[in-house]
Amino acid sequence: MALSYRREASLSMDRCLRNISLRSTLGTACTSTWRGISLISMALRLLVVLDVGLSLSACARAHTEDVPPVSTMIGRAASAVRQAAIPPQKRAEHVTIVIMENHSFENIIGNPQAPYINKLGKESMLFRNSYAVTHPSEPNYLALYSGSTHGLTSDACPVTFNSPSLGGRAAAAHKSIKGYMEDLPAVGASVCEAGEYVRKHNPLIDFADTQASSSVPYSRIAADLASNRYPAIAFVVPNMVHDMHDGTIAMGDAWLARNLPPILSFDAAHKGMLILTWDEDHHDADNHIVTIAVGPMVRTGHSYQPINHYSVVTTVTDLFGLQALDDASPITELTR
Repeated sequence: MALSYRREASLSMDRCLRNISLRSTLGTACTSTWRGISLISMALRLLVVLDVGLSLSACARAHTEDVPPVSTMIGRAASAVRQAAIPPQKRAEHVTIVIMENHSFENIIGNPQAPYINKLGKESMLFRNSYAVTHPSEPNYLALYSGSTHGLTSDACPVTFNSPSLGGRAAAAHKSIKGYMEDLPAVGASVCEAGEYVRKHNPLIDFADTQASSSVPYSRIAADLASNRYPAIAFVVPNMVHDMHDGTIAMGDAWLARNLPPILSFDAAHKGMLILTWDEDHHDADNHIVTIAVGPMVRTGHSYQPINHYSVVTTVTDLFGLQALDDASPITELTR
């Protein structure tokens, strides 16, 4: 796709240069015809030079504007014509999406401050061409939960949407869904901030088709895992320190090392899958982020399939046979 954009830009540049050549020839002919009138000749030459300069400037702008950022091209590729759904025999009974914050692929993979994450990446499926869809944080959470940013371009709070989301799709299929939010003060709390909890990182509370009671304090996850009340679809969101937004990479990695093993043990016994991803990068790597999938049905190795948040939410709907929220193709190199 990148080559296609570059080819179009190159053709655009060629057309501009051909126009410049024609203008230059005409200018020369005019000056020859009126050679006896020195003032007009000089004026025409000056106009030709100015026209060439302006045309070259326009060509340069067209050349660069015709080539979108890498993240845009990846997003278009990942959201291209939808491929076949994940077959029923490869579907999961539980999917957990864990969302970390504000670090690029290059910040995390190979970083000695993140030994647990890198271990997961080596033992599971690491997606090397995974991209967030925009900046800042909140629209990315909306994309992961509903297949759209809904035009939001900020971290506004509160916001409410009547559009369909995973919560509504799950309810229609009689599937359970919960968001385990660290530092959430109470079940269904609609506050914008509480301690290190922020609502902008909790998309479940923003949608009318999702019951407010689906948002629960993270402290409830241990009891749900132990009593088999763990939902079909779970979102796990650490607080602002543990998700690496305000804390360090090492702090976030340590939190994951403490909290993911019980979920992974549950997944091993209950046909579950965990997807660890980041909302966005730190504005330094074209929104190139880490995404890792772990589970008994997940392939191991590296995938180079271009994916983004829309790919992830479509994969979740396909894993449960739910009505799709977006036209993006699911992750095709995921299950064994």
